[in-house]
Amino acid sequence: MKCSPKRLPRIAALAAALAAVFTARAELAGYIQNLELTSRLQGVFFRSVSLAGGTVLARRPPRETRQALGAFVLASPNEPELYALRAREAELALDFAAAEADWKKYAELAPDRGAGLLELADFYHRQLRPDEEIEALAAAARAAAPESEKLLPPPRQRAWRSFERIQQLAAAHALPPRTAIAQYRAWIARYPRESSLYSRLLDLLLTQSGAPAAEALLAEYEKAFPDEAAFPVRARAQLARRQGGPAQALAVYDRSFQPLWPTELIREWFGLLKQTRGLRRFHEQARAAAAANPGALDPAARLFYYWQQQGHPEAARRALTGF
Repeated sequence: MKCSPKRLPRIAALAAALAAVFTARAELAGYIQNLELTSRLQGVFFRSVSLAGGTVLARRPPRETRQALGAFVLASPNEPELYALRAREAELALDFAAAEADWKKYAELAPDRGAGLLELADFYHRQLRPDEEIEALAAAARAAAPESEKLLPPPRQRAWRSFERIQQLAAAHALPPRTAIAQYRAWIARYPRESSLYSRLLDLLLTQSGAPAAEALLAEYEKAFPDEAAFPVRARAQLARRQGGPAQALAVYDRSFQPLWPTELIREWFGLLKQTRGLRRFHEQARAAAAANPGALDPAARLFYYWQQQGHPEAARRALTGF
């Protein structure tokens, strides 16, 4: 029987959905391969089956394993791994309400609360429930860090990775901006000395909340990092460009200039000058200022950077030699 062209996309979508379901179930069942089957648990997951070649162990269905695990839970109600095992079996049986209850109990009892909450977050991820997943990830980020992370840099720590995952979720599911902003605030509170987080939040505030929120964040940054000048200049130039165009951004660079600016800030400034065809005017103004006041460092430094950014190191050295 031939299939009409109109039905092909629907069949392809159905096949993809079924493949995703079977893949998820295969991943859930895979934990049995890594489970240390002690004598206590062997009878829970396997039963002996006689075949022509001898006796082998066969996997019990979730209906049976869940009953057996329930008896173990009653006997040892504070053993977290039992809840995790029963939760996985409940997922295989498509009893997601029971699975959620067991994952929550596991997170509550787990020796490492953060790791338990990540397991709960993974369950919500499999269920396509981003709001609950973010809630679990945020709780994991607030949990105490394990001893193994004490010497790791922040981007390799569990809390940092949890916040990264939250932002990816918020973007992938197009969640309201307030969700991402609130989680960035929590991220900064968890890592107050990581200046890169302010830059990331600023980009979000500029697109979602406008100038007042961005200005407030800049004030917070300057209070937290009083010796760091590059980010405030860059941020104010970005804000000015959104409000008044490239000319306003150039004005920010011009009035904020310091001779010892970091290289990336100089590069950004001259990139904008080149983009707006303002290099010639910049050079003329700097040369006139240097001629009027040969002992001033500011115009000499501007001439130095002008020639440096044009790829003329000899001319740049002459500008400083003249000073």
